[in-house]
Amino acid sequence: MVRMRNPWGEKEWNGAFSDNDPEWNNMSEAQRQKLGMAKEDDGEFWMTMEDFCKNFTDVSICRLINTQYLSLHKKWFEAMRFGSWTGNLMGGCINNRSTFLQNPQFKFEIGDDEDEILLSLTQKDVRDTRAVGGQNLPIGFFIMKVELNRKYRLHTIHEKAGDSVYARSRCVFLRITLKKGTYVLVPSTFESNQTGDFMLRVFTSSTSNCKELVYPHPQPGCFACLSKSAQGMSIVTVVRARGLEKLNWTNSGGTSICENNCATPHQCHLVAFSGFHIRFLSLAVILAVILAVIFAVVFAVVFAVLLGICITAWNCLAYETYEEMSPCVHRLQYHD
Repeated sequence: MVRMRNPWGEKEWNGAFSDNDPEWNNMSEAQRQKLGMAKEDDGEFWMTMEDFCKNFTDVSICRLINTQYLSLHKKWFEAMRFGSWTGNLMGGCINNRSTFLQNPQFKFEIGDDEDEILLSLTQKDVRDTRAVGGQNLPIGFFIMKVELNRKYRLHTIHEKAGDSVYARSRCVFLRITLKKGTYVLVPSTFESNQTGDFMLRVFTSSTSNCKELVYPHPQPGCFACLSKSAQGMSIVTVVRARGLEKLNWTNSGGTSICENNCATPHQCHLVAFSGFHIRFLSLAVILAVILAVIFAVVFAVVFAVLLGICITAWNCLAYETYEEMSPCVHRLQYHD
């Protein structure tokens, strides 16, 4: 037997073991109460497993995820982000390798050595538009492992860390275990040039710092006109290395990261950005501006004082007697 409930209420199953079916008379009142059977039009009903399999083709199992701060059970950290496949962000799935990265991109982090995470991609409900041909899009997502300090959108396809199935359903769900590191998730429709809105949810054991990667490259700063623009980015893969617990590229003007202790063979990503360090130039420009402002204020005050003295002296020359001039002399002495 299967106990069912219509979430919209009112309408119920009318076959065997429905509310008014005579089959219930073969059970005692105590047995019916133990099962929770009630002859009410409340949307809840019972079916035999055979009738259930005949009348239903799909079953979706919903999981209640605990995100409460005060709880005795496992707590999940949820990151919820919204986006759209529109404009130049409709690249389709990984099969369209030339346009795949022209989709929204979201970066998230795994802080533990290994973590089981839950990922959910949900598209906008189309029930209101089914009358005019609206239907769900085939959706899914692809996960890649990237550099720890990734800040900008990907332009090349990186190492695959996982992916979901593509389904024409309201929601696509994936439960996967990932190692510590930084990842980029690319949600997409199966075909390119299909528009739609979506919601992405990431559940992890610790804060994932999930955010959308918007800019394709570093943006110019306030004093970009005074500095050289970045020419490109180099990614070096070290196949084997020893004794590189700490890397120091400060003299070369780049940034470097070592994902693991390089005592054992593994891949270690070094990221170096070519360009000009602007922080020192910015500081010099700011100091120059401050000194220029101070000089201008001092010059203005001195000029005003000298101009006042000259005007007063000129007026004194117009007096004919000392008595008439004396107030002016006193003023000159005062200014002097």
